[in-house]
Amino acid sequence: MPPKTRTASKIQPVHREFGGIPGSFVLITTLPWLVIFLMTAASNGSIPFDGPGLKALLEDTYSHVYTSILDIAAYKAYVCWWTGLAMMRVIIPCRKFDGLPNRDGSVLTYNLNALTSLIILCIVLTLRGFATSWQLPELQFLYDHLFGMAIAAIFFSIAQAVWVYLYSFRSSKPLLAAGGDTGSVIYDFYIGRELNPMIGSFELKVFNELRPGLILWIMINLAMCHHQFIAYGKVSSGLILVTLMEGFYVLESLYNEDKVLSTMDVVSDGFGFMLSFGDLALVPFTYSLQAQFLTDRPEIELSFFEIAAIAALQAIGYIIFRKTNSQKDWFRHLTPAERKASGYKFIKSPTGRSLLADGWWGYSRHINYFGDWLMAWSWCLAAGVSGLKSRVCLFYVIYFAVLLIHRERRDDEKCANQHKQAWTEYKKLVPWRIIPYVY
Repeated sequence: MPPKTRTASKIQPVHREFGGIPGSFVLITTLPWLVIFLMTAASNGSIPFDGPGLKALLEDTYSHVYTSILDIAAYKAYVCWWTGLAMMRVIIPCRKFDGLPNRDGSVLTYNLNALTSLIILCIVLTLRGFATSWQLPELQFLYDHLFGMAIAAIFFSIAQAVWVYLYSFRSSKPLLAAGGDTGSVIYDFYIGRELNPMIGSFELKVFNELRPGLILWIMINLAMCHHQFIAYGKVSSGLILVTLMEGFYVLESLYNEDKVLSTMDVVSDGFGFMLSFGDLALVPFTYSLQAQFLTDRPEIELSFFEIAAIAALQAIGYIIFRKTNSQKDWFRHLTPAERKASGYKFIKSPTGRSLLADGWWGYSRHINYFGDWLMAWSWCLAAGVSGLKSRVCLFYVIYFAVLLIHRERRDDEKCANQHKQAWTEYKKLVPWRIIPYVY
């Protein structure tokens, strides 16, 4: 729904992140190639370090682009996927949640029904399984056209980013993101110029954040399981485990869809290439690398001990991740009197907010990131020793560590500017950034 109130709010440009204009240009031009490169490495079985091996991998990457860039069926399928989910967002009954107040005082009301959409898709897929004797041509299509679907998602994400950038210059003067109105076409296009671009009452950022990419990630994993069963008559323990763990993560994320409304992506980042490409292309096609690696390697199996240890790591990571986020959300909704009576240490900020420095949040300033990273490790380990040796299955845990560290630094700078001396005092009480006693 449209904002309840809105007034024009011109902002002063802030310093540029991600290496500024040069860094943004490099990311825009290389990230699409990185997705196809990693998918090729997963298909081939490794990322070689020797010159000839790396040269062969690059040649295979170009070959996949050349053969898939005109995969019209994949383009049609991807457009149907995105628009179908958009229609479900509009048609299916939903829960309504108000977002946090924007800088200009406006408040967006979000229609949230991502979990219902996933459940409906799973029911339809199950019915199709019965109807096709579990041949499921839709999943086989996804396996056969995986590179075409990735390229379609890349082009769609770029087209969406171009549209929202140009649309941000409309005469009605929309609310721009802090840091997204620097005057540089390249940087503003990358970081996102408008805070909450909308098509009528349809809000784009949160829709892209949790639906087309996250749900497609699970569908890709299911397609890899389906292909292995059809081609080899079995589904390996590692592939089952990683599909279950990542499926639970997505299911839990969609169940807690309203929690995304208070994240940095929604509250402060604009919607541009960074989020459009990340949501639609990077997430589904690189987060599923373990499943892509395992699908044609049915000989890779995990022992009972390995399965138990990996599942335990996933459980520990999830408990930390969910408990910490729930505690912060609980504390945020307490009245001032209830906060004092809770017995938890906190610091009052000049903004009127209270900075929780106790409980889980007494261990580190982003203890939730630590839990998230532990889960990332469990997904990579599910590919077994062969997956770790391939190096491609380590991409996610390395990428995620870099992402979380960078996000923590961005948040630290934002909080220092926002909370002033209160943030300095808070850092003295909670000195560790993410991992207690380590970092």
